[in-house]
Amino acid sequence: VTWQCQANTVEVDWTSSGFSTSHITITSGDEVDIVNYDYDFDLMLTGSSAPNNFYSDIPPTDGYYVYYLPYVYSGSGTFILSDEFSQTVTVTVNPATPLSVTITAPTNNAVLTAPATFAVTAVPAGGAAPYAGVQFYVGTNLAGVAYGSPFSCTVTNLWMGNYNLSAVVTDNSLTTATNSILVSVAPRMLT
Repeated sequence: VTWQCQANTVEVDWTSSGFSTSHITITSGDEVDIVNYDYDFDLMLTGSSAPNNFYSDIPPTDGYYVYYLPYVYSGSGTFILSDEFSQTVTVTVNPATPLSVTITAPTNNAVLTAPATFAVTAVPAGGAAPYAGVQFYVGTNLAGVAYGSPFSCTVTNLWMGNYNLSAVVTDNSLTTATNSILVSVAPRMLT
């Protein structure tokens, strides 16, 4: 069973004066919440979205309760939301890019000198940003966690041997992706 929470939620406010924005850009899987902040008018919302168009009547706020329509866009494309006064919001939905992470330093199969101390740097991409963090492992041992860019940690005092370095990124929807490389630590040469 795979569990995934909503990637991102974007709020668009409405009163009889119009929408709070005329255009939003989101990623497939994101939710748009159309919120009626008007005290007098129901929002008669129509929208174009694949595979069917929709219609919704969102009651006005009474100052205590605020009513809204949550809508998740599961496909990509350009869609139009309009009210009863012919005011519109254009919703551009980009396709979702799968989550990935790439270790950029050190390089795969790098040979380091014992006792090796070096930075491991990783670059996450795709998925549901912002990223919750990147965990770095030497073998199965956690070496560090980075919560923001640049995603990096320092590995210290590795002795001779071959090591598997891994980076595990977690995105905003709790999806993870992993990248691993191999490094070798050689003895220090005496001169």
